[in-house]
Amino acid sequence: MRAFFSILMLDLRSLVRDQFLFMVFLIAAVAVGLIMVAGVNKQAWGIVHLTQWIPYVIIFSIITNPSSFGMMFGLPLIEEAETRVRAALLVAPLPPVQMILMRMPLVWVALTCVALFLAVGVNSTWQAVELAWFEWLALCVAAAFIGPVAMIVISALASNRVEALALGKFIGVMTAPGALLYLTPPDALYRWLLFVFPTAPIIEAYEAFRAGASGAAWLWLGWAMLYIAALIALSVRLYLRRSYRITA
Repeated sequence: MRAFFSILMLDLRSLVRDQFLFMVFLIAAVAVGLIMVAGVNKQAWGIVHLTQWIPYVIIFSIITNPSSFGMMFGLPLIEEAETRVRAALLVAPLPPVQMILMRMPLVWVALTCVALFLAVGVNSTWQAVELAWFEWLALCVAAAFIGPVAMIVISALASNRVEALALGKFIGVMTAPGALLYLTPPDALYRWLLFVFPTAPIIEAYEAFRAGASGAAWLWLGWAMLYIAALIALSVRLYLRRSYRITA
């Protein structure tokens, strides 16, 4: 337990050192704050007609934010590779698998909190979606697990911060196509091709919650969690294979 908190504190110090973490949270807070202000004043400003778009803004933000935060939390791991600290840690008593898995709760909790603040905050002012708090929480928790996948993949493939930023953008692009479900006919066979993206079942769960089909929604979330768990396992395997090639 002491090793767990020590590693998390070192990661946080690395993020706070260049104020990147603070800037990302600040930008997110300002954006959500502006949308909430607009929601409070929608009648006075004559923008009530925009309410119909808010449900899509909320879910798109929930599914695309994990890649950005995953990239951000992957930067301390990139620094370990650059400074050859990772090579030294490979001979430490703590197994490498445990070392990387210990980093996951931090990004997962951060992403869940950010997504929940965005979803509940924006919806409380616009009143666009009728979902219970635990349904919002379930959606945010499921989407937040994409963050650790992005963090581990970036830390495995990128050799410096420039490459990490590029990979973060690429992973962000890979999370967005799930939203194309809204543009495809429900009975189209090619619609199922979109489920290669882990965000697609999360969107289906969201729409099921909105339709009052809670049973179907929980099944979609279960599918999403199993899919993302498989991606985490594959990303950890990739991380270990690449890490053992690093020399001190």
